[in-house]
Amino acid sequence: MKILRYIIGFIIGLISVFAIQFALTEVWSLAGVTWGPKNLPIENIQKIAMLSSTFISGLIGPFIALVICKNSKWIIIGIFFVIAMSIDLYAVLNPLKELELWFRIIFVILIPIQLLLALKLFDLFNKKNSLQQRV
Repeated sequence: MKILRYIIGFIIGLISVFAIQFALTEVWSLAGVTWGPKNLPIENIQKIAMLSSTFISGLIGPFIALVICKNSKWIIIGIFFVIAMSIDLYAVLNPLKELELWFRIIFVILIPIQLLLALKLFDLFNKKNSLQQRV
């Protein structure tokens, strides 16, 4: 039963990353800022939009997985790290290779930052819940 919760939590967290990324991309699109496979981010606002959307989705998705799984947080974060790093390294070496080096470096460096913040957010969430349960 515990392993099933980990699998479900991880899958929901992973789906959340893509769903949140899609939703944020649509919000930026409504504001007139677009990017995509045929439309690389050239202008600074496009780059900011892409980095912020990727960062937020990469923060919330793992957090959701951690909340569902509750234990083994380093394993969950480690799996997310491997998957995210694989996707982002592929992206900066292929579809994003034409963009400036600074952008590609930030794109990859944000992965450990967002995952560590997801862990910190999870720890704060657990601390708050444990305090509420004691009261």
